[in-house]
Amino acid sequence: MLMNKGQLAVEEMSAKYQMVTENSGLRKGYKQTEVGVIPEDWDVRPISDVAPLQRGFDLPTTQLQKGLYPVVYSNGVLNFHNRAMVTAPGVVTGRSGTIGKVNYIECDYWPHNTTLWVTSFIGNVPKFIYYLYQGIKLERFSTGSGVPTLNRNDVHAFRIAVPPLPEQHAIAKAISDVDALLAKLDQLITKKRDLKQAAMQQLLTGQTRLPGFSGEWEVKRLGKLFDVLAGGDFKAACSSVLQDEQHPFPIYSNSITDSGLYGFCSYGIYPKATITVTARGTVGAANYRDHSYTAIGRVLVLLPKQNLDGRFFQSLLIIGLASLLKVLGYLN
Repeated sequence: MLMNKGQLAVEEMSAKYQMVTENSGLRKGYKQTEVGVIPEDWDVRPISDVAPLQRGFDLPTTQLQKGLYPVVYSNGVLNFHNRAMVTAPGVVTGRSGTIGKVNYIECDYWPHNTTLWVTSFIGNVPKFIYYLYQGIKLERFSTGSGVPTLNRNDVHAFRIAVPPLPEQHAIAKAISDVDALLAKLDQLITKKRDLKQAAMQQLLTGQTRLPGFSGEWEVKRLGKLFDVLAGGDFKAACSSVLQDEQHPFPIYSNSITDSGLYGFCSYGIYPKATITVTARGTVGAANYRDHSYTAIGRVLVLLPKQNLDGRFFQSLLIIGLASLLKVLGYLN
């Protein structure tokens, strides 16, 4: 079939376009934009044109009157008032103090002046906007060296990819389904943890005996079984935040985060098969250590005087210390 010059030109342009598309690595149905590669039917807009934010409203504690409407602060719902300022649904994030946490509010509410709230969804799906703000990582826009503050103008100028309304609904539902599944898993984990705690309480106190075991338990003072020492200072010049060949030994403190791991150092003071117990802050957290280490900050170190099962005594200490602290009024 013969083609005229116009048809040939179109064919050449089509071939060049196809070559550019293939060389650029774009999948069919996608386009390159200032925010990256996105589906062809998505738009790029500044946040101010999608879900603009406004500062919340003053509500001094002296004017707070107990009611049904949640008062949303920068770190979440902390109070309830007898009047609402905004109609549900709402998306609220911290403006001052806690930056980056996003709350979805399903009833009329009062956004506190420490927050920013979405004044209009401009036809977008509210739950999608909630997840969108979560994904943006708003803490990147915080300013101030003392109390961090979220700069609304910087957020408004940030450009994002926005899908059509039907896809917004589908995305919001898919993520909501995952949230619901995670909530159920959290409930299951909590239930299993409670069952474990109950089993430990029964077994470690002798209230329940395992098949094949009988006879009376011995009562001994902890000091008869362990030497109890206290961690001290460490040589900063011999420490590192990373574990490497020069700093192989963990440093443990009274923190309960990461089982008290503070850093690493070039020497180990305490041997393996010992137990550390937090003595400041959150008191009574026991951890069995199967390696040599250094302890700091007056964390207690229990060195066995005889051959003992350290993991058994770790669990026994957790139960026993919790009961003691409750009697002393340190735990509810």
